[in-house]
Amino acid sequence: AQAWQASRDRQRALAAWEAVAERSDAGDDWLRLGQLAHGWGEPALAERALRMASERGREEAGRWLEALAASPL
Repeated sequence: AQAWQASRDRQRALAAWEAVAERSDAGDDWLRLGQLAHGWGEPALAERALRMASERGREEAGRWLEALAASPL
């Protein structure tokens, strides 16, 4: 996932991070996916990932969700 991210192939990076998050089900991985999706203009994926991160105890995911709601994407 990090290699795709570094290569700037956004769709493959997001797909790879989503696969990582689904396999690990870790809040950190969901948060990273949400942050990337938010930054790369994928609000639906960002919202889903950030909600998953929040449900897994990542408190900062709430702030990201607020930013997403305020964003004009």
